[in-house]
Amino acid sequence: MTWVRKFKIKGFTSRSAIADLEQALGQYLLYRAVLEEVREDCLLYLAIPRATYQGIFSEPIGTLIVNKYRLNLLVFDAKNIALIILNKNGQSTPSLESRDRP
Repeated sequence: MTWVRKFKIKGFTSRSAIADLEQALGQYLLYRAVLEEVREDCLLYLAIPRATYQGIFSEPIGTLIVNKYRLNLLVFDAKNIALIILNKNGQSTPSLESRDRP
């Protein structure tokens, strides 16, 4: 079976990281529910900038949400146009420092 991957990119640009997390989580869970019904072979990823990952997603609330809801994360560095971390189903990921480019 070939898996189709879908990405939802979130900027987390409001003044409240919690409000951004709440909105992103709601959209992610809604999209995932729909995709599970119409495409069983589809994986959904939440694509977030490195700064967001190092911010709210590195705090206890972010870790809780990723693990509880089994979020698939794609962390990217927009300046270097680089994929930093690809995390599937809430599995723990290596630190950003171990994956940085020179």
